[in-house]
Amino acid sequence: MRAVIHRLCAQLLFLLVFAPPLSAAQADDIGAARQLLEQGEAQSAYERLLPLLEQHAGDADYDHLLAEAALESGHAMDALFALERLLARAPEDARSRIQMGRALLALGEIEAAREQFSRVLGQSGVSESLLARARNYIDLIDRPGADASRSRFTGRISIDGGWDSNVNAATVERDISVPAFFGISVILPDSGVRQSDSFVRIGGRGTANVPVAPHVRLIADVRMAQRINRTKRAFDQGDFNADVGVSWLLRKHTLTAAVQYHAFTLDRKRYRNAAGGTLQWNWAVTPDRNLNAFAQHVGLDYPDQAVRKATRTLVGLGWSETTSGGIEQIYLRLYGGRERNREGLDYLSNDLIGVGFGGGALLGPEWRSQVDVALEQRRYRDEEPLFLTRREDIWLRVRAGVDYIGIRNWHVNPFIAWDDNQSTIDLNRYERWRVGVSLRRDFR
Repeated sequence: MRAVIHRLCAQLLFLLVFAPPLSAAQADDIGAARQLLEQGEAQSAYERLLPLLEQHAGDADYDHLLAEAALESGHAMDALFALERLLARAPEDARSRIQMGRALLALGEIEAAREQFSRVLGQSGVSESLLARARNYIDLIDRPGADASRSRFTGRISIDGGWDSNVNAATVERDISVPAFFGISVILPDSGVRQSDSFVRIGGRGTANVPVAPHVRLIADVRMAQRINRTKRAFDQGDFNADVGVSWLLRKHTLTAAVQYHAFTLDRKRYRNAAGGTLQWNWAVTPDRNLNAFAQHVGLDYPDQAVRKATRTLVGLGWSETTSGGIEQIYLRLYGGRERNREGLDYLSNDLIGVGFGGGALLGPEWRSQVDVALEQRRYRDEEPLFLTRREDIWLRVRAGVDYIGIRNWHVNPFIAWDDNQSTIDLNRYERWRVGVSLRRDFR
């Protein structure tokens, strides 16, 4: 017993000498904030706690106090960040997960909030009082007409900068043998051979989600971007996308129908237009698991190459799952379809099949990682008249990056991406590396 007492005394002395204690002022502020919160003075408690964020973010007691004070005083985004830190350390903390659901509700993220409350109901060992709170929030969300109470508008702007080893996605070979010319080699111009350059890409996005009836919402999504190369300006690229549709929510199922338009420019000239529609179904099997299916049909037009006009039809299946072991989400997507040339030129028509998969891991309260892989095979339906063979491409893309989310509403994302396209026709083979950093500002 004496040895145990000596050991405890030694440990206490070590903590008193070496542990970095709170300053008296900081301890007073945290204690005062706790008292203010108990007295219902959430705004005053929030104002006491916020200046201590840099020193104490990550401390469980501080984050609990800050989340409660921020949520009760109308600062839902600050509450969200504090709760993300808490759940990163303790994913099974039912109280924090309910608070996360409340914060998401305050931000208008209805379905994301439902997922948080549903996860609490699926946990074991949760007290009846917390289970009752989670059920009450789900009932509030699901009551008739609840979805008609709030419209949601979000947006973002971004700027990317970096280096691209192959801005024109071209072959590295300058001499290409053409069998239709008796195997004579053709020397490609510089524009037909791999060109590297640095680039800047500026983009923006706006979305609207407006209720028009119970469990029925009108959705709209507009995205645009312009990429500018430093010297290879002939390969500057622009994108414009617009989707408008209707979404029906039926408990765990969501059905969305939308019309779509896409315009792609090259060297600031219209290169390709696409217009059509898509139908998508999503099933929230559990709070952590989703299945979805989609069908899409679009018409492709090339203003300066009428011979390439085509229709494309795709169908696909997807699965995603969120886990509590550090991996935030993993996903798998399978799809297939056909692109048919409208001029009846089968050497420009192809059947395609593809797969995409990836995942993200929480590296800490302020860092996330993400890796995405895409693989697609295209088989053309007739022999190419110049190269006297049927074209087949296998395209692979791997992208990896980390995302810094320590500044509210801002994302800093260094990334690296690699593309490789193998083809039975030498002219269509290429490899491409991109390295850069993306800066994004979200608006909610």
